[in-house]
Amino acid sequence: MGVTGIWIGIIFAVYSGTRVLTAPFIGRLSDSKGRKPLLSAGLILSVLASLGYIWASNPGQLVLVRFVHGAAGGMIYPIAMSYIGDLSAEGKEGTWMGYFNAIVFTAFGFGPLLGGVLSENFGITVTFATMSGLGFLALLLVGVMLPESKLQQITDKPRIPFRAIASSSMIQGLFSYRLTVEAGWGVYVSFISILAGFRLGLGAFQIGILFATNVLLMSLLMIPFGKIADKVNKKPMIIASGLAAAASLAAMPFAPSFWHLLALNIFAGIVSAAEFPSSSALAVAEGRRFGMASTIAVVTMATSAGMVVGPLMGGAVMDTMDVNTVFYSAAGIITLGVILFFCLTRRNRVDV
Repeated sequence: MGVTGIWIGIIFAVYSGTRVLTAPFIGRLSDSKGRKPLLSAGLILSVLASLGYIWASNPGQLVLVRFVHGAAGGMIYPIAMSYIGDLSAEGKEGTWMGYFNAIVFTAFGFGPLLGGVLSENFGITVTFATMSGLGFLALLLVGVMLPESKLQQITDKPRIPFRAIASSSMIQGLFSYRLTVEAGWGVYVSFISILAGFRLGLGAFQIGILFATNVLLMSLLMIPFGKIADKVNKKPMIIASGLAAAASLAAMPFAPSFWHLLALNIFAGIVSAAEFPSSSALAVAEGRRFGMASTIAVVTMATSAGMVVGPLMGGAVMDTMDVNTVFYSAAGIITLGVILFFCLTRRNRVDV
C-alpha cells in the first residue's frame, strides 16, 4: 500500500490498542460468567477479521480490520491463559505456563513461515483465507472438546476491585516490565522485515525463517525453562534474560548478512524463553489472590499497551532518523523495563 513508517506503526499498534481496551472488561466478565462463551465469541471475531484483510484496500480499511482483530485477541489469549491458570497446581505455575507458552509460540513461529510460503507461491489472498480457516477450526475444537472451567471456583471468590490489584507491588513490577519489554519486541516484530528486507535485501521466505527460528526456538525451550522456574528464584531469571534480550536487539543493525542476523534471532529466542514462564508464573500466583482472569487481563493489558507504544515509537524514529536507531531505541526501552521491575519488586521475596 506504499505506507510510511508511522502508518506501519499505527497498523501494528491498533491491534494491541484494542486489546488494552477489551482485556480488563473481558477478564472480569470471565471470572464471573465463565470462560468458554467469551473464548468462542473471540474466535468468531477472529475468523471474520481474517477475511477482512482480504477486503481491505487502503490503510484506513486495514486499521479498521486490525481494530476488530484486536478485540478478538483481547478475548482469546487472556481467557486461554486463565484456563491454564485454573488448572495449575501451586508451586507448578512455571511448568504449566511453560507448556502453555510453548504451544502458543510454536503456532506463532509456524505462522510467519507458512505465511511466507503461501504468499510467495499463491498470493496474499490465500494467506489470509488460510488464516480464517485455521481460526474456524479452532472454533470447532473449542465447541466440541473444551469443557467450561468450574464456575464454582470462579464465582465463589468475592470480586476484588482493579484498584486493589494495582496496589500489589508484584503486579506493578510485572505491569511495568511487560509494558516496556513488549514495546521493545513490538519494534522488533514491526520493523525486522524493514531491516532485513531493505538493508540486507532478504526475501519474504528468509524473513519468515528469521521469525520462525526465533519463535520456534522459544517454544522448544519454554517447557524446560518453565520447570527450572519452579525450582529457582524467578526474579533473577527475568532480569538477566531481559538485559540479554536488549543486547540482542541493539546488535541487530550491525549484522552484515542473513546468517549473522539469524544467529542474533537464535540468541534472542533463547533468552526470551528463559524469561516468559517465570513472569507468567508470577502473574498466575497473583491471580490466586485477586481473581485469575482479572489479574491476567491486567498483565495482558500491559503487554498490549507495549505493542502499541513500540510500533508507534519505532515508526516515528524511522521517519525522523533511520531503521538502525529504531532497534537501538527498542534495546533502551527493554533495559528501562528491567530497571523498573527490579525497583518495584525488590522487597518481594520470590524463591520458587
